[in-house]
Amino acid sequence: MLSDASHAIIEGGAGAPPEPTWSKIFKVVADRELAGEIWRSVIGEMAKAGTLAVVNGPAIKRYVMFSIEFERQARAIAKSGVVQKAPRTKVPMVHPGWTIMKQAAEAAAGLEAELGISPRRRNSAGKVERKARAERPANRFLKPVS
Repeated sequence: MLSDASHAIIEGGAGAPPEPTWSKIFKVVADRELAGEIWRSVIGEMAKAGTLAVVNGPAIKRYVMFSIEFERQARAIAKSGVVQKAPRTKVPMVHPGWTIMKQAAEAAAGLEAELGISPRRRNSAGKVERKARAERPANRFLKPVS
């Protein structure tokens, strides 16, 4: 640590960020379990791509939270439908969760791009290992014409 009070060095940077305590964030057990699954999946993908660092922790947490909110709203919309009757006027209206779901999807997509976890943005974040194709007998028969 620097002795200067105006600057401080935070130790660490490489490695994986610690997983948040989902029980402090989500009350529903299914949401906590899904959050853990999404977190571990993102950490695994970023580690394979070589883009994982401790400083990514807050962005990954936001991504997980937006993903969970998307799923919550999707469940609510699945129960009552996208269009429902307004409580007082009984006029058909779009489910209020639809807007929340769209905003959560947009935020999650932005974080996927920032973290390099969306397939479209993956190359800008790092190379993905590709498996070699197995040689098949048909490959000799179906040679390109030169």
